Amino acid sequence: GKGVAAVLLMRTVTPNPEWVAAAGLAAVVGHCFPVWLGFSGGKGVATAAGVFFTLAWPPMLVVLAVWVAVLALVRFVSLASVLAAAAFPVAFYVLVRPGVLVETCAVLTAAVVIWRHRANLGRLARGEEPRLGEAKR
Repeated sequence: GKGVAAVLLMRTVTPNPEWVAAAGLAAVVGHCFPVWLGFSGGKGVATAAGVFFTLAWPPMLVVLAVWVAVLALVRFVSLASVLAAAAFPVAFYVLVRPGVLVETCAVLTAAVVIWRHRANLGRLARGEEPRLGEAKR
């Protein structure tokens, strides 16, 4: 996907990890806020997953475990996605110890994904978010 492509392409341009992480962040921001669609795009989960996996796959094992566990326990895809996005910067820091700028890009990428889920989080708070397999209300 575009997240993987952004990271791999930047790695061919420069070995600098800050620029590589920034390219991943830019891919997620571009996916979520595309100019040609009036800055209204997707939620960035798959794009961010591609970025994160390509930056460092070991933390993604933790992220995948979080996503699967939350989905299995509560059956809210949105909550699983938000908690998985929040888990990446933590797992990335603990397992990889990236530099400050690279970690900042990871935090900002997760923040964009979480921000794009704000309507879902509101529905969760009101008890209106459909669970996996339920029809939208």
